[in-house]
Amino acid sequence: MTSSRRTKSIVTVMDGIYDKGNVSAVMRSVEALGFLDVHVCETQEGFKASNRITQGTDKWLNVTKWADAKPCADALKARGFQIVSTDLNAAVPLSEVDFSIPTAIVFGNERDGVCKEFLEASDKNVIIPMHGFAQSFNISVAAAITLYHISLVREGHANGDLTPSEQEFLYADYLVRCFEKPGQILEHSLQS
Repeated sequence: MTSSRRTKSIVTVMDGIYDKGNVSAVMRSVEALGFLDVHVCETQEGFKASNRITQGTDKWLNVTKWADAKPCADALKARGFQIVSTDLNAAVPLSEVDFSIPTAIVFGNERDGVCKEFLEASDKNVIIPMHGFAQSFNISVAAAITLYHISLVREGHANGDLTPSEQEFLYADYLVRCFEKPGQILEHSLQS
């Protein structure tokens, strides 16, 4: 995927996820679908990406770590994001959310779900409708379904919302991340 298809107006937030493999799997889905920003609230043990699961996709993401949920929620609100939390008690199905506006989608931990601070800061709480006996999906599956849904509903109008200068910066940033000596490539790219 080129930088022209990357999206900064949808942010994924993982709130206190216990299983490092789940965090890594969510990051892989985030990157695969073209989203850029991930916020990890480390209210549990510190997170370190598992390269076996992320397949290196974490290096293409902007990952921000937080020790607490409230400062993360406050920062996202201050940047103009609506906060949408996944919640088993929610009455609003995922399909009823307007994802054409800047949105932070929050996924809670495997035992307790989204924390009180995010639920209080949320503009909407959503549920993925289920038809079987299971009460919920695994966090990484729920994130993949949700992010895929968002990419589909945004496909016609908003996916790839970086300005041309943001795309150029992102391309240069990727070159720096990818090559040991990116200077010559950047120089050549700037001269083209």
